[in-house]
Amino acid sequence: MIYRNSLPGLPLIPRNVAKVVPDVNNARLHYVGFARYGLFEGSRLLGIGPQDNVLVPAYICRDALEPFLALKAKIRYYKIKDNLSPDLESAEKFIDANTKALLYVNYFGLSNGLCGCSDFCHKNKLYLIEDNAHALFANFDNLQGDICVFSLRKFYPVPNGALLFLRVADRLTIKGNCTDSTEERLRIADYKFVAGTFLRILYAYGANIFTNYFLLKYAKKTRRNLNHEEKQISLNDMSIYKKISKLSLGIINNTHFNYIFNRRRENYIFLHQLLQNVKSNHLQIMFEKTQAGIAPLAFPLVVKERRENLLNYLFLKGFVAYSWPDLPRDIAKNNDYTTENFLSNTMVLLPIHEGMKRRHINKMVLSIEEWAKKFD
Repeated sequence: MIYRNSLPGLPLIPRNVAKVVPDVNNARLHYVGFARYGLFEGSRLLGIGPQDNVLVPAYICRDALEPFLALKAKIRYYKIKDNLSPDLESAEKFIDANTKALLYVNYFGLSNGLCGCSDFCHKNKLYLIEDNAHALFANFDNLQGDICVFSLRKFYPVPNGALLFLRVADRLTIKGNCTDSTEERLRIADYKFVAGTFLRILYAYGANIFTNYFLLKYAKKTRRNLNHEEKQISLNDMSIYKKISKLSLGIINNTHFNYIFNRRRENYIFLHQLLQNVKSNHLQIMFEKTQAGIAPLAFPLVVKERRENLLNYLFLKGFVAYSWPDLPRDIAKNNDYTTENFLSNTMVLLPIHEGMKRRHINKMVLSIEEWAKKFD
């Protein structure tokens, strides 16, 4: 079984350690538990509050809204284009005297439009919040946001872990230590993560199409019982996402960053080459290449029809691809946001993490080709 993110393994702990950040005590970089807390804390430091509104892309997951809801700020959704770049003409229509910031999302670590957003914010005297939760950066020189967030737990086999970058570190200062992780809650989370990882590793070795079939049935039943209603978020709710655990810090600081970074880029390029040879009216490759200095989260593929059928087919074959995102309630099925709803209903993210070998990628593409031939 190939999961969406990598499992811990020997290749990730080499003798020569390369850290992802210069220093945890760097005044501009701060470890936090989750990227959503980084958005919350950074936005709070920018002075965003109940009297303000924030421009947010309509193509976004609900988790990214929690920081602004906790701050009681109003959210105004601007549109995105077919290539996932921001529609700044749409954003400009929502600006008024209370507009404080614009959130830019680097979708899957592959989207473009940051320079345009930077110029737009400078012109309209807005803060730029840069969401890089889907991107793994080799360096931080190209960041343009007043605050930037990164989700390390999407790239490292850790229970939690994110980074908050503050452009003006002498003016913006985090209160409290986010790495003093002695809380019982975090220790329990670490224990659960270790136990869950051990079970996933065992399952990965013994998985086959029959075991995957029964697990798929169980997963479908579980999803049907989930409550997708949006809930009220308070300041106390956000505090549980603040701290990074000792286990996460230990893994991050003893993991070879270059190995993860290079393998993800190599896997993306190899998968792109193979998928170009798959002829299907149902499939569309979103991006042609990766940006220099960034490793993407996954390989985005638009599946115009029968997306759930493809996801299930890949799962039975041993590959955990997934859809993204679960749109905000105000956007889902809203006819004013056709592009966002189309992408939400058709996007599939294929795994490209460092745990995937070329033979795995070949098998995954063959499975996609088999599926496509059934419907073309």
